[in-house]
Amino acid sequence: MPKSKIQCPLCGKILKNREDAQTVHDRTCSRFKRLHQESVQYIQQHLANQSQLPAETPMEIDHPPPPALPPPPSPPATRPSGLPNRRTRVPSKFNDAAPPRPPRLRRRDVQNQISQPPLASPPSAPSPAPFDAAPSPPPPPKDWVQTLPNAFGLYKIYPRRPTHDPDESVGLSDLYRVPKPGDPALKTLPLPPEPWYYPFPNESVAHMIKYHVEEEHPQSIAGFDRLVTNFLHPNEEAQSDGISLHELPTPFSTQKFLDQLDKNGITPLGITDKWKNASVTIRLPCVGVNQSETAAPCFTVNDILHRPLLDPIKEVLQGPLFQRFHTTPFSLRAIPESDLLSPVVADDAPTLNEYGLPPLLPDHEEIFSEIYTSPAMLEAYHAIPQPPAPQTPDDAVESIVVALMMWSDATHLAQFGTASLWPGYTFFGNHPKEFRGKPTSNAGFHQVYFASLPDSVRDSYRQQYGCDMPDEVYTHLKRELIHAIWELLLSDEFMDAYDNGIKIKCWDGLVRLVFPRFLIYGADYPEKVLLATIRSFGGCPCPRCFIQKGQIMETGTVNDMKRRSNIRVDDHPRRSTIESARAAIFGNGNAVAGSAIDKMLKAQSWAPTRASIYHTHIIRFAHLPRMLSQNWIRSRRRSICSQCSYPTSCMKSNWGSPKPLSSILFECYTPSRTSMNLTNDARFRQVPTFGRSTIRSFCKNVSELKYAAARNYEDIIQCILPVLEGLFPKHQALIDKLAFELAIWHGYAKLRMHTTSTIQLFRLATKDLCTTIRRFARETVNVKTYELPRETRRRMNRPSKASPPNLSVPAPDNLPIPSASSQSATQAVATPPTSKKKKTPAQKLEKPFNLITYKLHSIPDYPDAIVRFGTTDSTSTQNGEVAHRLVKYLYQRTNKREHVRQIAKHEQRRRLMRAMWERRRRYKEAEKGHVNPSSASNISTYANSTISHKPIKNRRERLRTVLCPKATYSHYTYVPPEQHHYISDSTRTSIRLSDLVDTDLHSDTDTDGGDGPMAIDRPDPVIPDPALHNFTRKLKSHLRQRLLGSEYDGDDTCFTDEELINVVLEKDTLYSHATLRVNFTTYDLRRDQDVINPRSRKFCIVAGQDPQNRHELWYGEVLGIFHTRVLLADQPNKARRMEFLWMRWLQRDVTYRCGLKAKRLPRVHYMPHDVPDTFGFLDPSDIIRGCHLIPAFAHGRTTQYLPKSMARQASEQDQDWKYFYVNMVVDRDMMMRYHDRVIGHRKTRAPISNPTTEQEQITEEVVDDVVADMVDDVVADMAEEVNVAAVVAEEDEGEEGEPDDWVAEGADFDTDSEHEEDEGGEDEDSLSHATIVSRLGYDSE
Repeated sequence: MPKSKIQCPLCGKILKNREDAQTVHDRTCSRFKRLHQESVQYIQQHLANQSQLPAETPMEIDHPPPPALPPPPSPPATRPSGLPNRRTRVPSKFNDAAPPRPPRLRRRDVQNQISQPPLASPPSAPSPAPFDAAPSPPPPPKDWVQTLPNAFGLYKIYPRRPTHDPDESVGLSDLYRVPKPGDPALKTLPLPPEPWYYPFPNESVAHMIKYHVEEEHPQSIAGFDRLVTNFLHPNEEAQSDGISLHELPTPFSTQKFLDQLDKNGITPLGITDKWKNASVTIRLPCVGVNQSETAAPCFTVNDILHRPLLDPIKEVLQGPLFQRFHTTPFSLRAIPESDLLSPVVADDAPTLNEYGLPPLLPDHEEIFSEIYTSPAMLEAYHAIPQPPAPQTPDDAVESIVVALMMWSDATHLAQFGTASLWPGYTFFGNHPKEFRGKPTSNAGFHQVYFASLPDSVRDSYRQQYGCDMPDEVYTHLKRELIHAIWELLLSDEFMDAYDNGIKIKCWDGLVRLVFPRFLIYGADYPEKVLLATIRSFGGCPCPRCFIQKGQIMETGTVNDMKRRSNIRVDDHPRRSTIESARAAIFGNGNAVAGSAIDKMLKAQSWAPTRASIYHTHIIRFAHLPRMLSQNWIRSRRRSICSQCSYPTSCMKSNWGSPKPLSSILFECYTPSRTSMNLTNDARFRQVPTFGRSTIRSFCKNVSELKYAAARNYEDIIQCILPVLEGLFPKHQALIDKLAFELAIWHGYAKLRMHTTSTIQLFRLATKDLCTTIRRFARETVNVKTYELPRETRRRMNRPSKASPPNLSVPAPDNLPIPSASSQSATQAVATPPTSKKKKTPAQKLEKPFNLITYKLHSIPDYPDAIVRFGTTDSTSTQNGEVAHRLVKYLYQRTNKREHVRQIAKHEQRRRLMRAMWERRRRYKEAEKGHVNPSSASNISTYANSTISHKPIKNRRERLRTVLCPKATYSHYTYVPPEQHHYISDSTRTSIRLSDLVDTDLHSDTDTDGGDGPMAIDRPDPVIPDPALHNFTRKLKSHLRQRLLGSEYDGDDTCFTDEELINVVLEKDTLYSHATLRVNFTTYDLRRDQDVINPRSRKFCIVAGQDPQNRHELWYGEVLGIFHTRVLLADQPNKARRMEFLWMRWLQRDVTYRCGLKAKRLPRVHYMPHDVPDTFGFLDPSDIIRGCHLIPAFAHGRTTQYLPKSMARQASEQDQDWKYFYVNMVVDRDMMMRYHDRVIGHRKTRAPISNPTTEQEQITEEVVDDVVADMVDDVVADMAEEVNVAAVVAEEDEGEEGEPDDWVAEGADFDTDSEHEEDEGGEDEDSLSHATIVSRLGYDSE
């Protein structure tokens, strides 16, 4: 069929069948220009007349006054725009507040400066005392000092004025959790006399050795590229040193230069101390042999590589790490939010607490976060003596406490083989936890490589006594070895510093008296029982108290809390009992695990080992019995490998691990377990991702829990509630309650900042969780649960033993070597050949829900441990787990022979090269001056490269592709922390505003031209898209309101057609983007970032302002991210860049009880499409952050909210989930959004304005009607057709030669604009109202 012709409604000229033909023709149409000129002149004249009206009588009309207005008719009234005159509410204006700098003391401040409220009147003179009254003694001098509160109400109280405060240099970028392009340089120090590359001959050799020592992947492509960049094509760093291949000596000997580095070291930074090689001896007992302990045969364990404990202390205090080292602990507190304007921090003469600080004022909050703000640190600092005033430069100016945080665990080094290492690391609690946790900070030190008992110990035992070594003796020797190594570490020099202090000249040039203290020792349960000298999971399995194993199932009860007060103490009775047991073992020849020894030690589960740590009284500060490790991920069948010594995360609890929980839930609650597991796995796969690795995509078979890491189990806990809904009809309410309480408890346990109020909530959550666990165990006691299939296969593949293993009780006293090495060793054992037997079907063993675990017993210790030592992320063993990566990498650089020695040498060389490059930095700064890296460009945007896409003929798919473009990750986008959000400046993807009209988007018609589809007798009716209904009107109303700067008052602002015509969009084009980056302030006063993507991570939250709804958050789906350039024709301002979001709103299901009290996640659903506010626009500045919505799988999908529409993604198959659950526990900050009195969420929401009264609303409607009547109908129709391009062209008449600003990207100007002639003949009256309205993008009414 022939193509349809397009005719200009003004001049009647036939145009080409092309979508941009009308726009091109409008530029040369004389009647169109004349129409625009008259419209603009009338608008300007009308505005001028309005400005000249007297102020006393802004309007004089013949209408009756507002009170005499007739009552409104029964049908709903409409506004001049045609929209219903309804009363709606919009999201509250969000006031983003970046976190302030930490409170700090000013140099000119005096002690106790803020004891009185600011701006208070001076105190009156005291009244004279009576004559007979004795004069009161003067008050003692105050040593404590305090700071002024910052913008969020935080203030510090120091026991004494600090001489070094790292928080003085903390800026907003340091509180930013987004990767930064670079860090500022350190301060300069006096330079050493030798060049920075000493002991190497020149700079080129230094660069080459640095590459050899630090390159972790030299054989990779990236490693080779770095080699070429450093030498063949030198980078900026190498060019500044003038390196050259000609400077390398010939022949080049790497070993020669490494030996020079090992020999000379880097003296100025105090890290010349090398690893020491020592040996220890242990005594061998034997049953039936009577001998004294001193006369028993000795066995020597060699090659114990260690560093003295004072070495890392000196390295930190004398090196650049001192910059972030807190020398003086303090108490961090917060004032109430109502007192931010008039803070009162302390009284004149307060009663000091046990730490020498004033007590907490009423309504103030104590902050628990860092080690150096914990009561344990304040107690240790208060106990040490302060030196007298210094008289010489070598005298100490103050005494400080160095908080040592030890961590140790064995790890498997080889992927194939039995090579393993048991390293011990030293961290410092004086460093901030975020700084300490970064591997690039190099704040962790390798302290010792613990040796394990060699196989030759059995040969030596057989040689001495002529018999094989019993297993209990081997276990006893392992205990003896670990304490012998600790005796080696706790040298006389260290113990003297521990008792009397040691003078060290620090990085800032001041001499301080240093007292080391052990505050934290993180270890797994097997190592913990070795250090605490108790039996592994014996009758009293807890190293902290004397709880009986059978009483653990009563965890959380009143009796259980009383039993915990009976703690273990290394007193004289215990020591004398241990000595008596050792005398019986050696002198009487009793068996280590015999009845005589059990009679003395079994009642309290002691082991016959002298505890070196107990004997040195270090346990007074180190909280060994209450430490838990990060290895909660292991199954409950191997619970002994996942215990530890400090409660650091909810997932460390054996019962709390999703592994045993899933064993109960996924195995036997339905007759068809396989179908339930398939449903469960399918639901998990549909859970959307969220954040930067916060919620990852789940694997295909979650119920198997195969090859799962710690983060996978955490994701399961956070997302399991919607997945389990409807799967267990018999116990659904109980399971939902358990899963919710577990997720909430996990969130509290992993908070990075606790307050006094959150600790109280945490205690309540702990009590509720323990109660629910006991109820769950009672009500599911008859439910049979069995091991997983892969566990059955693993058990069948193990070597057969005389008796089947008891999988619910751990094996006794195993050395904490990794499981992989033990499996490799098991596989290496030669087994005698057996006759082939017919395989029988494997019988699954029953796995009952076991409450008798040490992890369950440790649950109530979490709140007390946080109050005592700080939050769990500060004491977590995750830092040690991350440190394992280095030793595994260093093992790859060894020749696999005596790998422990080689690993120690490689570790020392890395420290030396870091010190050399630190010295190089100071040399360069001395040459150029203190110049920080340039930050001229804070934001790196994506390149505006052209990406070719396959042609999409379906208009619906084409619009969907344009509205939700795919993200490109060729460049990293860094958004400054003070900026709320970032949208790219790219104009690569654009769409015409005229394309977004609610016409048929579902047919397969090719809108780009061509003959189109074949004609049929009965065409399909046009199906309008509800998502695009009044798109242009809503958009221009939104933009005009923002351009005018009008504040939200609770009602939807209505604009007339004339006002909306004056909203001019440049090129009539919207530019769409793939991502929106939103910065937000977290609950712990840090700056974090969410990335919102309309394709996958499309949900966000805004602040609501409904006073009748206590739920303060509103939820929305981002359909598109846009920016455009817009101006107001009736305003003299220039065009501005405006960013906006196209939203589809959700509403909370008010019939569903939810929240922390109801113990349910909030449930939301889409608003119906016939509600006018379902689709709208939002200022990106009003977004608080992204949110995680999980579909309510049990309720299925529906089409009742929205028919077929391009607002959905193609994968959704034109259906919506009936409900969504708001994952309020997706991360810590999201959970705290549902709490009150949160420190970091202060000043984030503007106050809700009072709604306008009915009288004010009636008056505003009358004013709108009067203004509308003042405009002539004919001229108003002419004004409605004012085009964006023509209006701006009229204002810029003198710039006719530059039409490119108004050319849409990709427009083709071959012949239209060049050969068209100005034509006349038709009168302007022939222009119909419907034609103009259609061309403006509005709906014809």
